[in-house]
Amino acid sequence: DIGLHLPSFQTLANLAGAVYGRTDIGAYTLIMKNGFTSSSGTTYPDCHGYFNANNWNNRVQKSDQIICTDGNIPTDANTPIPSGLRSGVFWSSTEVSARTALRRSVGSGVGTWGEDGRYYGNVPLCVGD
Repeated sequence: DIGLHLPSFQTLANLAGAVYGRTDIGAYTLIMKNGFTSSSGTTYPDCHGYFNANNWNNRVQKSDQIICTDGNIPTDANTPIPSGLRSGVFWSSTEVSARTALRRSVGSGVGTWGEDGRYYGNVPLCVGD
């Protein structure tokens, strides 16, 4: 539609902040629930251990903050965000190269950012001014 565009990387962070009910989500913030169990079955009592042990070095070094929470990260109906936007991996308009762009993931256990190539099936979220 006319007037719609991909969100900036900061706009995606603002959306994540609204979903999680937090005002401290910056563009490069990583957020995870303590006690997260990875797909390999390893449980991380402190989420910093997950980010540091699982080759997240590039993102951890660039991150403005890592937030570890006790309990679930809220993505429920108490947020003003439509249900289809409360979880997923969303493209930003911020390109890193001709083949990659920055993206943000939003979910009930983890919220991350990263760089993905155009062959990834991320959701193109269109926003207005």
